Amino acid sequence: MYVVPKATTATLMMASAAISRLPKADLDTDKVMMSVLNSAKDCTPIGEMVATMLVGAKGMMRGGLLRWFKERKIRRMSAILLERHSNEELKSLALTLLSMQNVADFFALTAFLSEANILKPTKAEAETTASGLR
Repeated sequence: MYVVPKATTATLMMASAAISRLPKADLDTDKVMMSVLNSAKDCTPIGEMVATMLVGAKGMMRGGLLRWFKERKIRRMSAILLERHSNEELKSLALTLLSMQNVADFFALTAFLSEANILKPTKAEAETTASGLR
């Protein structure tokens, strides 16, 4: 059993960074077994992602000694997770942890901010006069 810290934006950002290091899933439906075995060697970020959500990111954004200790703890926990848990257990744990991270709220925030940024006039547009001349 694991005690999971409160979900934070920093934790989701760090988990996302681990996920981004996964190999592109390019599974050949005719040769699923070989496709999975060829990419499995590059999937340690799965353990890192789960370990990051279990450890949390408190103090990680500031750097320094605390960050070093947290990174070390995440590496150790990642190894333990990958060595001791079956694929099914790790998948279940990852899905449970992701559901606790309030991903939908994070998506809503980023979508809102992205749209606000798109709608905001650029400096060049703001400086254009009524005649179209600057």
